[in-house]
Amino acid sequence: MKLLARTFLIAASAIAVSTAVTAEAKIKKGDKFPAIPLMTLDGKKKFDMKELKGKVAIVDFWAQWCEPCKISMPFLNEMAKKYKGKLVVVGINVDEDVNLAHSFLKDHPASSVKFLTDAKNEFVKQAGVNTMPSSFILDKKGVVRVAHEGFREDDKALMKKEIEKLLKGK
Repeated sequence: MKLLARTFLIAASAIAVSTAVTAEAKIKKGDKFPAIPLMTLDGKKKFDMKELKGKVAIVDFWAQWCEPCKISMPFLNEMAKKYKGKLVVVGINVDEDVNLAHSFLKDHPASSVKFLTDAKNEFVKQAGVNTMPSSFILDKKGVVRVAHEGFREDDKALMKKEIEKLLKGK
């Protein structure tokens, strides 16, 4: 019985370590954010990284089924409107069915956010993102200054403070 319990404990520990390793985002604070090889949500054009050049940016991974996204999306839209021309917000939807994203946006409009689709989940895997939403705040040179998982009401003030700091060039 002790052998069985020990075997179970070792197996459980291995699973926990394995999960912890895969749950860690590959893109980290201090990294240059990689090129985004995705199409717009309407499927009409490929995203051009030049849109971020010289601007502070937020790259946000989200999904239709994500409850915290219902709180974060209006906030991101508010920030994009408030700092228009200085801040670019890119929302990367990871739903396999793009119609789910469109449905979400009817209920939670965000007209100031640039929406892209990663329906095949290739970029989200490359980025190592496992939590929805996950946001990356980039400085004017495209370097990740904040990597943020999840979203709670309290996160608004923290993210706003970081955005304003970067807009001032700090």
